[in-house]
Amino acid sequence: MSGSKREKVIREECVICPFKVIHVNINSIQNKVDELNLILTEREPDIVCISEHHLKKEQLGFVKLCGYQLKAAFCRQKKGGEEVLFLLKRS
Repeated sequence: MSGSKREKVIREECVICPFKVIHVNINSIQNKVDELNLILTEREPDIVCISEHHLKKEQLGFVKLCGYQLKAAFCRQKKGGEEVLFLLKRS
């Protein structure tokens, strides 16, 4: 697909989709919260999916992302990945 056709499709998809979604495979969120907040401030997604966060369930409350509320989380009991967070933009 040529560049201009691809751009047209992307623009049309954006018009059809009423919200923006970002997925980040972060490979440990603990030392990347400031960088992630910067990305969220610049892009302003409505839904954020963060995989491989490496947090335990009891640590979830310590991660603060500006303007976003945690809606669902999956944490492994043992080390090994496959963790995911879903956040929604606050209204």
